[in-house]
Amino acid sequence: MYRIYYYFLFLCFSIPSFAQSSQPLFLFKDQQAQFGYKNESGQIILEARYEEAFPFTDNYAFVKKNNAWGLINTKGKEVIPASYEDLGWMLPKDKSAVMGGEILGYKQSGKWGLISTKNKIIRSAAYDIMLPFSGDKIKVGQVSVSPVADTLYGVIDIQGKVVIPLQYHALETTPVDGILLAGSNKLYAYASTEKIQCTIKAYGLLNWANTVILPIEHKAIRTENQELQITPFNSWKIIGSLDSVATYGLDTLYAISGQHYAFSIQSKVGILDTTGVLHANMDGIQPEHNGFIIYQTATKYGVLVDEKAVLQSFLPAVYDRIHIDSPEFIRAGTRNETGWQWEILKRQGATKTNITQQPYSWIEPITQHPLIKVENNGKYGYINQQGEEVIPLQYDFLGEVTDSICVAVYKGKHGILHQNGKWVIEPKADYFAMNQFGYYIRKIAGKYEVLDNTGRVKYTSTEPMQFVADGSIAIQQKGKYGRISTTGMPCIPAAYDSISPMTPDHTFWAYSGKNIFLYSSKGEVLVKPGSGIQKIIYQQEQEFLPAIINGRYGFVDSFGRLRLANRYEDVRPFEGNLAAVRLAGKWGFITKQDKLVIQPYYEEVGLIQDGKLLAKKDNKYGIIDVTGKILTPFSFDKITRHSTGVYLFEHKGKQGMLNKRGFEVLYAKYDQILPQQDNKAILRTNNKYGLADAKGIVIIPPLFDILVKNPFAASYIGLEKATSFTFQPLNTKVKATAK
Repeated sequence: MYRIYYYFLFLCFSIPSFAQSSQPLFLFKDQQAQFGYKNESGQIILEARYEEAFPFTDNYAFVKKNNAWGLINTKGKEVIPASYEDLGWMLPKDKSAVMGGEILGYKQSGKWGLISTKNKIIRSAAYDIMLPFSGDKIKVGQVSVSPVADTLYGVIDIQGKVVIPLQYHALETTPVDGILLAGSNKLYAYASTEKIQCTIKAYGLLNWANTVILPIEHKAIRTENQELQITPFNSWKIIGSLDSVATYGLDTLYAISGQHYAFSIQSKVGILDTTGVLHANMDGIQPEHNGFIIYQTATKYGVLVDEKAVLQSFLPAVYDRIHIDSPEFIRAGTRNETGWQWEILKRQGATKTNITQQPYSWIEPITQHPLIKVENNGKYGYINQQGEEVIPLQYDFLGEVTDSICVAVYKGKHGILHQNGKWVIEPKADYFAMNQFGYYIRKIAGKYEVLDNTGRVKYTSTEPMQFVADGSIAIQQKGKYGRISTTGMPCIPAAYDSISPMTPDHTFWAYSGKNIFLYSSKGEVLVKPGSGIQKIIYQQEQEFLPAIINGRYGFVDSFGRLRLANRYEDVRPFEGNLAAVRLAGKWGFITKQDKLVIQPYYEEVGLIQDGKLLAKKDNKYGIIDVTGKILTPFSFDKITRHSTGVYLFEHKGKQGMLNKRGFEVLYAKYDQILPQQDNKAILRTNNKYGLADAKGIVIIPPLFDILVKNPFAASYIGLEKATSFTFQPLNTKVKATAK
């Protein structure tokens, strides 16, 4: 294997000596395919008796006899008998004067050792790899297969003495005199039945005395312009509290559960727990959902479960797609030449049960409903959560089962099917729909019909109809809309451009051009054009509705009756018992009794939240309560309320923070403030991130390049990006360089 390579090295080392040879000899091959040597005149000097041979170099040649290699001189003497599996790698005499001859590597019983041209064993055969390295130093290696295939390298000298022991996974020379690059594979094992393992390469620097000059904990070391550029690993930290910080040299890190984190490094993906133990080597990991963690190996997916803070394998990575529907059920699918095959797995602790009695082409998402829709070869049916078939797979389509019935399509026709398999309404229609009030819409013989739960026709139309979320039915005639009430009777003729949802009082606002009508669910017209109502701002579940009446804003109820006088320039819908109103260009608030409780002093007012609201006065923002009491002075350029209940304000281009009571807790000196659900806030300044508590005390200075909240636990994940530097060999100091 190494023959040509070693011969090339031998030739490189020996060219000067070869030029001094007085009698060069040349290879020849006889008719029996045996090799010998001739001189320049063609005279046979050494008879052809070798199975293989190489040209002479520096008075020596490698020869093979009886399937073993040896070394001969120009006189034909075997200075090293032909008894080795391989020979190679020779140092010239001036590099090996101590031994009184040149040095070779020899292979015996699959291992390499050192031998001189005097046939003296210098180092017994104990290495799997032996290569020239630097000067009179030889690089050696040993391969192991347990727990994983691995190779350790070291260095010996020409006397066979160990210079650097076999302890590095990479060992190379550098342009810096006396400095070697050393690499180490940090091996982590995942204690599972799959026995997945992961190695991470780290690099450092040594000298010839095996003294570590730069710790072997860096991501990369490369040469640029005869200098060594060092790249450290990124520093990720899991911060639980001020005295609970764990650091990892990873490329990425993110939380996948309360106890576990996914990471990537050197194209590998794995899982860490809070003690820093590596759990797996994978190609992708999804955060925990309903107690399950989906992972990817190559193109396949599997599932892990967290049992008492220990990850256990739930499904092996053999599936092409996995859906987590609930803490109890998983749908898992594989794909082959004929299509998809889906099954349902039910969790019981860390164990699983396949409840499907056969694979299906598709399984609908599993909900709290006791029945599950399944499909095979274009036919649909239902099974229960024990996997038993309830409705056989013989239908072209099945709708959702409600009150034990569903829409079913059989042989191209629509009907209503009971879950016991009997037809409630025979499949004769071209279309069927049902709602929660027990009414149906069907299309049959080119007409649309509304049916009650007995199948009796209540209404017929030639144009489509559809159910509305409030339970009524929208009808249509020549581009105009009407309504059928929840009793199944027409209540609004199809004559309007649009119709509002049904109010809590079972009335409907109908619009035709600029005209506004109000209908009851019985079809009574409660409001007609000429009532003065020009616009309704409809809000569901609102007792009072904002309305424009004769050019001014007021409030009407869902029967169209004026409840609060139309004397305002603008209004907003009620928030509880208060509504914002505008008078003389300023905003205030009134009650449902039309009492002005907050005087109209403000240019802007916000929504009422937790009894407080933002307001703007004299072009500055502040906070008031629902009585009008000033909680935060009107001195800020801008204030916004965050979903956590705190307030962010701006001043001279910087952000500060007010607590939930409106008191200032963080001065306006940050580029960005990101409040968190745990009452802390992430701070950004000069593109660095830190953390403050609810009182505004900075508990983590802005030092991180990334800082995010763990969505599963009371901890944060921070990144300090690595900065490359140049190694300085003279004083072993480093000089930071922007990379």
